[in-house]
Amino acid sequence: DLLATNILSSIDNLKHSISNITVMIPSDLCPEKRRFLLQMASANVNIGVSLIERKSSITNYDMDMDMATDICTAPVTTDWFLIANAMFTPTKNIERIMTKLKSTPVVPFTPVSDNDNIHCSLLTSCRESYENAKVYDSNNRIFVKDFNMLFHTASRDEFCNSWLQHRMSSSIEDHPPSATSYIAFLRSKKTLNDQYELFDDTIYGERDLFQP
Repeated sequence: DLLATNILSSIDNLKHSISNITVMIPSDLCPEKRRFLLQMASANVNIGVSLIERKSSITNYDMDMDMATDICTAPVTTDWFLIANAMFTPTKNIERIMTKLKSTPVVPFTPVSDNDNIHCSLLTSCRESYENAKVYDSNNRIFVKDFNMLFHTASRDEFCNSWLQHRMSSSIEDHPPSATSYIAFLRSKKTLNDQYELFDDTIYGERDLFQP
């Protein structure tokens, strides 16, 4: 509970254009904790905050996997959105990306190859996301952190419909949606370059939007 209010208050201290925040909560969170979370949010944040109960109907994953599917299950009413969990707080970089939505969003990626594990060595999700993205783009050679992705909501919806169809056909049964797969999906639709500009963070440096 305190971790969630920490990220909320951290966002409120930054200059940004975030209009509302949705907090995804476990379905078994007791009423007392729900009330506490809302009270803490209203006391620390000047942005509209809503609590949404996670739906487990599309997945039989454990809690970590349920959190990963928030990319697809979180209800979003804005044109763009970011995603993070309560273990992270925003960096100053979030101010830049959220104030330039009239231009093409710039997203950092890490180059990956089948025979090179150097850039994936520090993140357990890197190799898995890289491989899973090949469902959409067999030539995928990049990894994008979920928390560095500025998702376009309509494109997210289209991607998630495709992801769910693949999951129902068992081709990605045990793999949650990710920013890397989202990018690969857009590339397969030939819309990626119209929506995003990607930069190599091994050349230009990391610019994470959230930090532990």
